[in-house]
Amino acid sequence: MMHKYMKKFLSDYTEINEYYNFLVDKTKRLEFVGITNEWLIDNYYLIIEHKNNILEQKGQLSKDLKKSSNIYSIIKKLVENSEYQLNYKMIIKELNRYQKKMNTFFLYEEISLIPILLIFIYISKLNEISQESYLELRAKNEIETIIQEIPEDISVDISFFEKHGVNFKNNSNYIFEMNHQLKELGAKANKFFKELNILLEDRGISLKEVLNDEYQRRSNMNLLISNIFKSLKNLSDLNTEDLYEGISKCEKYLMEDDIYNDMSKQTKQLYRSQIIKLSKRVGLNEIKYVERLIDNADHENYHIGLQLFKPKKNQLRFCLYFSSIFLFTILLCILFSAYFIPYRVFGFFILLVPVGQLTMQVVSQLLSSFIPPKPLPKMDYSKKIPEDSATMVVIPTIIGNKEKIKEVFDKLETFYIFNRSNNLYFTLLGDVTSSDSKECSYDKELSEYGKMIASQLNTKYKKDLFYL
Repeated sequence: MMHKYMKKFLSDYTEINEYYNFLVDKTKRLEFVGITNEWLIDNYYLIIEHKNNILEQKGQLSKDLKKSSNIYSIIKKLVENSEYQLNYKMIIKELNRYQKKMNTFFLYEEISLIPILLIFIYISKLNEISQESYLELRAKNEIETIIQEIPEDISVDISFFEKHGVNFKNNSNYIFEMNHQLKELGAKANKFFKELNILLEDRGISLKEVLNDEYQRRSNMNLLISNIFKSLKNLSDLNTEDLYEGISKCEKYLMEDDIYNDMSKQTKQLYRSQIIKLSKRVGLNEIKYVERLIDNADHENYHIGLQLFKPKKNQLRFCLYFSSIFLFTILLCILFSAYFIPYRVFGFFILLVPVGQLTMQVVSQLLSSFIPPKPLPKMDYSKKIPEDSATMVVIPTIIGNKEKIKEVFDKLETFYIFNRSNNLYFTLLGDVTSSDSKECSYDKELSEYGKMIASQLNTKYKKDLFYL
């Protein structure tokens, strides 16, 4: 069943899409639609992009959103208070303050929904602005149509507009447009403005106040829609890792482990997914479960990763895999050997190798379709390589002349230029071409030349980086 937030989002999108098409038709007729609506027309592609991304996750989101009501209301209030400007630091700060005040914590699944909930909130507000803008355009068009019907020889009054269905009570759009368009009539509109002032004074407000309020409201709408689209652009740059590290108590526990800090984003997400899965299985909340993992790691010297990803016994799977290949191969060979050559036994053995290879490929393809591959844990050394993980890039090659040595060291230098990092070294592991004798006259010459090139490179970069 679709979650109410998803239903609201799709409903908001549908209404915005209809309004966008309405605006496009107007612009094709060279009608001015206003600054607010121009923002919508120029940035509509952002709405499409976010809508498509959400629809791709629609099935999973409907499940995850069940736990979002608490964090949704908090984020909505934060966004409204910031006039819909996206400020990640503020979100992290306020959510941490809420956790501390309420003595609670947000789950990984809740934190992962923050970007999606922000989109829902922005699109909802954008739909509100669109509806208000539509009322403005409708009032503008109605007033333009009525004014065109005013006879040239009479002065206009309020009753003339009321006969055409215009209601000035509690409708600042009509008053604003009337003030703007009737000014062009000059003295013919004096009676109207006099009656309008009397009508407004009876309500305890002046025409000037109504116009100032409407100007301010429209200015605020322009500011809001610009903030919304700027935020929708910035959402693509949102780093969920920062949200996890800044908000999640579980993440802060895990970050106390140096190994976890050096892991890649994909590996960290693998840890989080496993924590969510296993904590539900044992009936503990994420915090309690992670605390138990850390306690086991401290007392039993048993790293968290080994507890989360225990080695599985795959002997049965291997047996099923190879036995299925073997049986299918034998059966197919027996079947086709009858039609291959007159001597069926020879046909069986001739078909054994090609049929076996074909069967292996088919079985492997079927298994990969039903059993998704599991990513391997990886460390992230894109920013720096720690000293205890010093790495040497080695190119093994056969050396026959000095040109070959120079060519390989040029490659190693290129690798260094594109991967400048401490604790990263480069080595040419060479062997001379084969010969009948143990040592050749050119062995020493090539060795000395290689050492010289390595020394020149080390001098050039003022580090001992290259070796032979």
